Amino acid sequence: MPNRRDIRIKPSFYSRHSAREKRMANNYSDRSGAFVIIFTLYIIINQLYYIIFPNVQSSYIDEIFALFLSYAAIQSFLAARELRLVAILFGFYAAISVLGNVVYRYGGVSQPWGAVVDIVLDAKPLIIFMAFYNFWQKSNNPSREMENVCKIILALALLNSVFCVHDLVEGKQSFFGKILEVRNGFYQPTGFQVGRVRSAALTMIGASFAFYFYLKNNSFLYAGVGVFLSLLVFLHQSAKEMGALIVIIPFLFSERSGRGGGKLVFIVSALLVFFMILLTPIGAFLVERISFFSGESGLDKARTQLVQRGVTIAYDHFPLGTGAGTFGSPPSYQMGYSEVYYQYGFDKIYGATPKNPNFLQDAFWGKILGQSGFVGTVLYVFLMKTVLSGSFQANNMLRSRLALPSCSVAILAVMTSTASSPFSEDFLGVILAVFAAFGLSVSMSIAKAKKRPAQ
Repeated sequence: MPNRRDIRIKPSFYSRHSAREKRMANNYSDRSGAFVIIFTLYIIINQLYYIIFPNVQSSYIDEIFALFLSYAAIQSFLAARELRLVAILFGFYAAISVLGNVVYRYGGVSQPWGAVVDIVLDAKPLIIFMAFYNFWQKSNNPSREMENVCKIILALALLNSVFCVHDLVEGKQSFFGKILEVRNGFYQPTGFQVGRVRSAALTMIGASFAFYFYLKNNSFLYAGVGVFLSLLVFLHQSAKEMGALIVIIPFLFSERSGRGGGKLVFIVSALLVFFMILLTPIGAFLVERISFFSGESGLDKARTQLVQRGVTIAYDHFPLGTGAGTFGSPPSYQMGYSEVYYQYGFDKIYGATPKNPNFLQDAFWGKILGQSGFVGTVLYVFLMKTVLSGSFQANNMLRSRLALPSCSVAILAVMTSTASSPFSEDFLGVILAVFAAFGLSVSMSIAKAKKRPAQ
């Protein structure tokens, strides 16, 4: 069996296809950097759109991007057996969600169109995931191209940080004219992102990538960038991203000592971060935010109620839920106002009313529970495990730190899903799909390389 250090990540595509298909793969591999260009163009278009239209909360750019990549996703599905489990799990989840609509027939939203739109939106990140899995598998040098993608996102985070510093210094309104909210005496920066939360998430991803390059190159310049962006994450005062960063930093540095001393370094790093938080206002802020939504003061908040009543809805509509497009999803309030909200009292909760439904997507798992019930939730958990676990498997298989960026993005997605919808969110959902595809591609390529007899 080949040594871990000697395993080269080669496309599994070559092992079971015709000569014509192999020639097509070779031709594609010669231009394997093309998908980095595609990703860069997507980022430029996405960011320019929100700069030109700063008051718009969402767009169809991600949907168009997914449609553009759909042919590559189909190719990936047909060629890669490992992706068929992903498609099967999502297919069963979608079927359960639609079946709930058929059984309970809640009004307020035009059906079946609401269900169709909701399923399509849920499928969007998976289409992008499968397409980029195809690209990563066909790449001659996936590690170099992954690092190029990391550098693009890091550069975007640094550019955004300039405008965040402007927001913090100038206050009142952003560079682009948005009125900034005040929390704990600080203005909440938005940079050139849609809002504070997306700016915080981008900054956190940039910080984790900077620390990755520091660990890889031992460059203190990257370490300084990582510290700066980490500080900026805390100044955003977004508890989800702060919590994710607190987990990610010890995880990244534990990898520096290799498999032997990694656990010890993780424990020491975690303790240092814990005491740093305990002795600074950061800890008090995190406790305050958690108690705000989990204690009595959170009972009338949309986010808290989406989770609590999502569980209640799952029990009341066991085992299917109310169906796609009826609860916590864009069609449930953009294509009308679902009767489920009236039945469970959301029309009286600030941020969840028919005239002000801005917070109805603030709890991803509440939506999954309410719409697809306990059966659909179990299927979706297995789906996310299949998609995200590849990054951690690749990290365990490799002696290098190649999969650390993918692990960082996966940790962010899991932690922020408790209070937002990262898997289906514009821009961040695409980043998650791209890096999750890289992690799974690497882990599958290594597994197949180990099975091949030594030359």
